[in-house]
Amino acid sequence: MSRADLAKATGLTRASITVIIDGLMAKGIIKESERIDIPNGRRPTLIEIQPDLTLLIGIDITRSGYVFGACDLMGNVLEETVIGKDAYMSADDAVEGFAESIKSIYGKYSGRILLGIGITSPGPVNALEGKFCCPLGLEFWNDFPICKELRARTRCKNIWLENNAVSRALSENYYGLGSRFSSFLELTVFQGIGCGIITNHQVFLPENGISIGIGHTTIDVHGHQCRCGNIGCLELYATPQNLLKTIDGIDNWGVLVQKAEAGDRNCKQLIKDEAGYLVSGLIPMINVFSPQAVILTGELSGQPDLLIGEMDKQFRERLMMSAIVPCICASRVTSHEQLRAACALVMERYYWGKP
Repeated sequence: MSRADLAKATGLTRASITVIIDGLMAKGIIKESERIDIPNGRRPTLIEIQPDLTLLIGIDITRSGYVFGACDLMGNVLEETVIGKDAYMSADDAVEGFAESIKSIYGKYSGRILLGIGITSPGPVNALEGKFCCPLGLEFWNDFPICKELRARTRCKNIWLENNAVSRALSENYYGLGSRFSSFLELTVFQGIGCGIITNHQVFLPENGISIGIGHTTIDVHGHQCRCGNIGCLELYATPQNLLKTIDGIDNWGVLVQKAEAGDRNCKQLIKDEAGYLVSGLIPMINVFSPQAVILTGELSGQPDLLIGEMDKQFRERLMMSAIVPCICASRVTSHEQLRAACALVMERYYWGKP
């Protein structure tokens, strides 16, 4: 942006903007960019962030393993490592491994300012206390205060934990479709189902810090009992691994979509069923938050056209008002999604101070 654009966006005077910019430039936080051509007008100098000044470290914990790495302030990946789930035998063992990796990365980029370390995981997690809350499929992390333990081992104070669906919504807000939508639901479908909420470019966070998500919302009151204890949970029907159990010979969502596009009726019906399950879980949230968009991320975001078309049709049939039908689209953050989400968590906590 130019100085004039910044003054207009912030409501500050040009003189105030100049003082602030001069101070930030002196610290190396921002820099002047190339001039842009304006027909028959003066070419303003643009101001941009200096990405090389800072370092953000991210850790994503899943039921199948770990993603560890670092990004700069603009979400550009500096390095990434994927670690199998059997690499660590206990939570203490894992934290020791994380601490060594953090020290290695910080040593490699010692000239940068470390803003913090973001840790993401399937819910539920307690973001206020920085610990896990009975995570399904991640039992050895149960009640483990990972932020406290990592602070003790690394001496880094800025360490935060958050539900991975919330962090993916933050990543979309900073690096993806947040430039197009000011409010949206980020629907994450992988080994579970989660949903992050952005309203007016701000993330919605529960007051007690515990985000569970929509995966354990009942969509069938006469359904089977979920391992969470609830009845007829969305995850029992709509995760790809559970959906594909109902058809023989297909164990991959991408193959299902390819067969549906080729005209296979059974595969088309399964995609219609998947849309119905997801729409059932999302309608209560749309009725409450009225988002501009639902953004798909995770396993369903590849080859999404058939699913998006069916979800749009069902929303239009089932929502009370056509004015609240959201745009449905696939995430624009299409590479290093887990790492960039963890680093986006650092951006949010460092600059906005929540929780």
